[in-house]
Amino acid sequence: MSVSAMTAAMYHSQSKYATRLVLIAVANFDNPQGSFASVDTLGRLAGGLNRRTVQRALDELVELKEIKEIVRPGQTTLYRVEISCPDDCDRSPAHRQISNEKEGGGLQTTGGVQTTPGGGLQTTGGAVSRPPEPNTNSNINSNSFDEFWKAYPKKTDKGAARRAFTTAIKKVDFDNLLKAVQSYSASVSNTEKRYIKNPATWLNAEAWDNETQETKETKGSIWDSIQ
Repeated sequence: MSVSAMTAAMYHSQSKYATRLVLIAVANFDNPQGSFASVDTLGRLAGGLNRRTVQRALDELVELKEIKEIVRPGQTTLYRVEISCPDDCDRSPAHRQISNEKEGGGLQTTGGVQTTPGGGLQTTGGAVSRPPEPNTNSNINSNSFDEFWKAYPKKTDKGAARRAFTTAIKKVDFDNLLKAVQSYSASVSNTEKRYIKNPATWLNAEAWDNETQETKETKGSIWDSIQ
């Protein structure tokens, strides 16, 4: 196996689909004399391609000058991988292109991804992906979970509850969450513990929205009765 040939094939080949698979199969057997693998073997390693498809792929790769055909009269034809890193490749394991440096310190890679000054990734399609913004909710502090835990009517599986709380607090304001917990706690005050939801279950179901809706409906009913 030639690791360098396979790496060059994966990062720098212009071929696609079945042809690329055949190229990688050839590279798997590449050596200075050429690949001795048969067409049937190449087809099997390329995912079960038939002989005709493999031969067509080999012809295309020869046209692309990505492999060289070594004809031996009366013997099996050999193929040698001719791909190598271009001048603008940094020869690192990621094979980044170093000739397309952008203003602002971005680096264009072979995958079409450019780093941006803000730490995000600029793709060739123009979309920018940035690391998630930190949670800036001023109501959150190290004691938030403890407040939630104290208010929740059932103390079960604290570790699971803490993990669910960390996820939930990214979706809802802590004050609203705490109010919903207090409302739920009041609504189940006369309920047997086994029928009360575990805290992690309540959080994962985003049940604070249920409590808010139930509270609104309860208030509406009371107001209607007064009317």
